[in-house]
Amino acid sequence: MSPPQEFDVVVVGAGTAGANAALQLARQGRRVALLDVRPFSAAGARWVNGVPLWQYERAGLELPTSPETRGPARPVLLTPDGKRRLTLGELPVAKADMRHLVARLHRLAAEAGVEAFERTRLREVVLEGERPVAIRATRHSSGRSGGQEETLELRAKLFVDGSGLGAALRSQVPALASDTPTPGPEDLCVARQEVREIELEGARAYLEEHGIGNDQSLTFLGVAGGFSTLLVNVDLEAGEVELLGGSLVADPTPCGKGVIEGFRAQHPWVGARKFGGQGKIPIRRPYDRFAAEGIALVGNAACQVFPAHGSGIGAGMMGARILAEAVEGREDPGSQEALWAYQARLMRELGGLLTAFDVFRRMSQELSNEQIGRMIDTGLMTPHGATAGLLQHMPQPGVMESLRMLRGALQAPRLASSMIPSVARMQRVKRAYARYPERPSREELRRWAQRAAKAHGGRADLQ
Repeated sequence: MSPPQEFDVVVVGAGTAGANAALQLARQGRRVALLDVRPFSAAGARWVNGVPLWQYERAGLELPTSPETRGPARPVLLTPDGKRRLTLGELPVAKADMRHLVARLHRLAAEAGVEAFERTRLREVVLEGERPVAIRATRHSSGRSGGQEETLELRAKLFVDGSGLGAALRSQVPALASDTPTPGPEDLCVARQEVREIELEGARAYLEEHGIGNDQSLTFLGVAGGFSTLLVNVDLEAGEVELLGGSLVADPTPCGKGVIEGFRAQHPWVGARKFGGQGKIPIRRPYDRFAAEGIALVGNAACQVFPAHGSGIGAGMMGARILAEAVEGREDPGSQEALWAYQARLMRELGGLLTAFDVFRRMSQELSNEQIGRMIDTGLMTPHGATAGLLQHMPQPGVMESLRMLRGALQAPRLASSMIPSVARMQRVKRAYARYPERPSREELRRWAQRAAKAHGGRADLQ
């Protein structure tokens, strides 16, 4: 084993959340190590993902430019049969090529002094009492089985778990693992995104069939029932199409891959795959607790995801920034006080939003395709509300929007009555999360978690 190496912070997982945590903490002058089991060129998501521009700013990052962002976002939402639709304007959203976003974060982290440990697998967490003080890992000199292997020990005051659902750190710290249950099938979605070549005439005919321009994308809601979607974004100038399919793990319906393959089978103008990726994403609310002395979770590892459509890129990067803000200026960034401040800040700022849309997600996935169409027909689903969801904001309807929804409720009273309890619950959730405990107290947090569970209609993580 090599001699122990000392750092202020060790981050496990070099995707967007982990890489931004390393970057933001290194910018404070801290010595930071960033680890990933893969080479950095393969770390993180490898697909195209919509990220609202405000989230880059909150995450402490400059807005993306080409080739990191792939043109404007002008979505059209449809029922699976394509007969009902909501057409939205251009949104302040980056269609982010995750390969370039992750590479930018890695470059900025290196410039800030972050030490990279690629092809490095966490093996053991060393504890003093309940606090992690070191990790032991193995690093391979190459991706080949014949490469040399080096055993490392990295010591730090703070360890950050950005390893996603793998929970590489979290699972080995008993003080936190018992309060962060692994999401079940009902709270996991499987998403797959691909960019493929196209046959131009067939693609042009597809756009004409659906009455949209080259700069618009189609999102079919409930395409495989429940929480499922298919996004089709044709770019005739680039000669390619972006396809995104997703569904709940618990649903007996095609997974994200199956959704895309079903579309390809019906549309032979879709050609060879250029790039893409897939993965499981937690779509439950953030954990009631995602930090303990010496360890903090960010991104998917903390369930910092927008549950309504499963996008966690922006939320995870913002979580990393909030972590850095909470520990800034503290001699011990892993102290209980510093990390409690992190989770309290995040929950009061973002926790209510994410959990409110978890309530919405659980309600909406029970809707049938006919009910979704009825919501569009009557005005219960409005462009304003759909835009707010895509921008990851709470809807703030104006007078005309409210009147339209009221008319819709009168036209479809039974459907409206099934939605009203969830809308009221979303407001209660916002109020509950604004009262997240600011001072370290497990008992006070347990009481808060029980009250919050009544608000959101789920089960508290802390029992």
